[in-house]
Amino acid sequence: MRAERRRALMIRAALAVAVVVGVFVGWSALAHSTLFTIETITVEGARELSVEEVIAVADIKPADTLLGLDESAVVDRLEAVAWIADADVVRKFPSTILLRVEERERFLMIDAGDTFWALDRYGRVLGESMPDTATPVPLVRDVPTFTPEVGAIVKAPEVSNAIEVLAGITPELRELVRSMSSPGPEETALMTTDNVEIVIGRAEQLREKSLLALEIMADQGSAVVFIDVRSLERPVSRGLGD
Repeated sequence: MRAERRRALMIRAALAVAVVVGVFVGWSALAHSTLFTIETITVEGARELSVEEVIAVADIKPADTLLGLDESAVVDRLEAVAWIADADVVRKFPSTILLRVEERERFLMIDAGDTFWALDRYGRVLGESMPDTATPVPLVRDVPTFTPEVGAIVKAPEVSNAIEVLAGITPELRELVRSMSSPGPEETALMTTDNVEIVIGRAEQLREKSLLALEIMADQGSAVVFIDVRSLERPVSRGLGD
């Protein structure tokens, strides 16, 4: 009886192994079957990057199939691009791959003299890019220690201060900002769409500075061309004739 039980257990174990092997072989054959050849790749969410650029980065090979595709590797390649914050791969049977990407948003542009660089809200360098007239963001000039490295967070103090100023001023003032100058944190200044220069300085008391600048512009109208609100107690303003 003991021998029979042992033999029965061995038979069950052998059958289990055979089933596992069979499933593996069957799945492997199915995953590489030409029935699931990838014929179409579509892209959603790309604005700054072109569809062709996203597909090129995804690097899906002709031999890849819908079931055999290494999804995590594709996602890793896409998310290694500075513009892409998040990526997802969707299989659409029988033959389509959808690449969904969520891009980071440009917060400001840096004029580096020979080219322009897009940065996000956190100071991450997204890449070289021309100013976008469709969705304009402020252009920052006079940044002496800016050294761009795509994907890296900028540590230059004049850039960090400019970002915090732009993020911290009131929405009403931000809507008027066309460009910025930031040779250093103390000298950070805004240029409005009406060509009024507003020296903000360090990213401190930004709401109070915003309200004071808006009040001066409302009081003096088109006569004012320069405002310095670095000192809330002693603001300075000048007109065209001053």
